Amino acid sequence: MVYTYPMKRIAVLSGSFNPPTLAHLLLMQHSLDMLDADKGIFLPASSEYVERKMSLKGEKPMFNDKDRMAMLNLYKKEDPRIEVCDNEIKGIASSYYSYKSLCKLKEAYPDYELFFIIGEDNFKELDHWHNLEEFLTSLSFFVFERGDIDTHKVLQNSPLLSKYRDKFVFMPLLEDIAFISSTKVRTMIKNGDGSYRDYLSPSVISYIESL
Repeated sequence: MVYTYPMKRIAVLSGSFNPPTLAHLLLMQHSLDMLDADKGIFLPASSEYVERKMSLKGEKPMFNDKDRMAMLNLYKKEDPRIEVCDNEIKGIASSYYSYKSLCKLKEAYPDYELFFIIGEDNFKELDHWHNLEEFLTSLSFFVFERGDIDTHKVLQNSPLLSKYRDKFVFMPLLEDIAFISSTKVRTMIKNGDGSYRDYLSPSVISYIESL
């Protein structure tokens, strides 16, 4: 099912992209197709955010800002609808509060409706997000469901989320990308397991192997 909307649309996917995997690319492309969106913007997090996230896992970042940006920019060659925004990497907006980042995008694209792509885990925690009501009044959410969480029950149990029910579009997660993660890829690379290549696009593989 392809959704139709009166305004032009942009799909936004934020994350560490450490490294960007086929799951990120396919998730973005599927979102663009389902939303009939005009643009898809990858919004990589700042090094500060990535370092903090990695430290919680007992890791150090495997790729620096320059490498993460370079690998994401390779996706632009695979799909002309894709763009990469470096606001958070440049420190123009904080990765800790995605609302500020999306406000910057809204200012840059005032005639577009923005759809923020999230998974069901993040959807479950939405009630705890900073500036949530501002989020909900200024953009929409495209939520991918794995089937582990009853997202509609979460929606019904939250007065605020229920109030903005029309701001959410739910879509089952593609089965062939559900098991792909950057964490898995990093572990394979560290262990010298060449099958990590199965989870990355050829251009990203070439980039990593050139480092």
